[in-house]
Amino acid sequence: MTQMEELQILVTGLKDGDNLIQVRDSSSEIQNQFRQFELLSNRAENTNMLKRYLNNYDAMLRLIEVLLLQYGYRLGEQPHATARKIIAIISPSTDFRHLANVRHNAKKQRIEPHAEDLNRLIQLIGQISQATEHLSQNE
Repeated sequence: MTQMEELQILVTGLKDGDNLIQVRDSSSEIQNQFRQFELLSNRAENTNMLKRYLNNYDAMLRLIEVLLLQYGYRLGEQPHATARKIIAIISPSTDFRHLANVRHNAKKQRIEPHAEDLNRLIQLIGQISQATEHLSQNE
């Protein structure tokens, strides 16, 4: 089974709860999320490790939103729980709970992330980018 088929099955299961919100015009919303991704990626070039991590994490969530939008849905009330399920398909070896905890510590307690956590997050963004590149307006 391909990643896209697994994602479609996951979305079918998630749409029955409050985990996803249905979207009417997903194509314009996809382009909006790509723009948000670019803005956050540019902000992530800041030399402050804390801001770099937080901006990259938010950029990753925008790409996850793009993945969902191709099925007509967006993240709902539990975005991190939904993201964790999607990451389990896109990158099974990634410990998403750890990345989310690093984000929480950076955002709430101002604890600076380690370079390896930022690098893993950036690798994950690359993997999700590959899964969304066919949806980019550049093609």
